[in-house]
Amino acid sequence: MLTTATAAENSLKNHPNLDYTSFVRIQAIMNSVGEACTDLKREYDQCFNRWFAEKFLKGDRNGDPCMETFRLYQRCVQKAIKEKEIPIDGVEFMGPNKEKPES
Repeated sequence: MLTTATAAENSLKNHPNLDYTSFVRIQAIMNSVGEACTDLKREYDQCFNRWFAEKFLKGDRNGDPCMETFRLYQRCVQKAIKEKEIPIDGVEFMGPNKEKPES
């Protein structure tokens, strides 16, 4: 199961010249694929970054307090992808359940 923490770790591993602080800065300035999703993205990013720095990196890997916000954001992005008719065949989706947008 892919967790949001695992996704962040993978992003950092795949970009060895990118430190966590730079990763957070880049993440903070990026908008979402759907304008309506940008506020949810920022809310999730703030929650995740706080949890990652204050809990996960200190060894507390119990739970993810941001999962509900992540799911709301994920659904918003999936809706935006569908509305914009962005081709997604063969693309793996983020998140623990990897739900594809409804057809």
